[in-house]
Amino acid sequence: MRLNPLERFFVLSPFRRAMQAAVLSWMRRVAPGSAGGRMLEIGCGGGAGGRGILRRFAPRKLVLSDLDPRMVRSAARALAAETAAVRVCAADAARLPFRAEVFDAVVGCGVLHHIPDWRAALAEIARVLRPGGFYLLEEYYPRLYANALARRLVVHPPHDRFQGSDLRQALQGAGLVCERRIEFFGCGVLALYRRRLPTDQSFSTGKVIAAPFQPITVTSTASERTSRM
Repeated sequence: MRLNPLERFFVLSPFRRAMQAAVLSWMRRVAPGSAGGRMLEIGCGGGAGGRGILRRFAPRKLVLSDLDPRMVRSAARALAAETAAVRVCAADAARLPFRAEVFDAVVGCGVLHHIPDWRAALAEIARVLRPGGFYLLEEYYPRLYANALARRLVVHPPHDRFQGSDLRQALQGAGLVCERRIEFFGCGVLALYRRRLPTDQSFSTGKVIAAPFQPITVTSTASERTSRM
């Protein structure tokens, strides 16, 4: 789903860049093993996240993707001076144009709740990740973006929106294992997931890092015998 003018303004604003910098710093701390590999960012916006990924993770190859052609052009301009290891492309997260198991990590900052078929996007993220690869996500729940005020300002898909439990179940169904998870007031989540290895017999218990002055929910993932990989 493409952004309306107000959402596009927010995505390109200094406030959102500062938020994203903090999110990426957390992701780097909890997933040190994701540095230096092949990385994909879905919903790259204007490229601020891409610059942050380059600075914090130093990937061998970085692909930035977004459904909105204007965001793709903005990101390409923002990263024009970077190395040839960076590629920017237009892509639908629910139909990623990449081979299976090609990325070591996928980053998604506030994009999944914009996607009408978000379950298909999770399946695609799992498909393009190598076994053991990381999915680093920041996401928001309807309490934040579908309240009476927000509905007057921003546009989101109206049907099949996820709460925390829905998202956890869908991630598990896609074969993604919880490593770290922080829930914020029932409004959103920061999380680190890993694509399950063939040798995994069960999902691990999600460890939680406390955020200052934020309540957190500890999530334990359930055992599972089958895999969709």
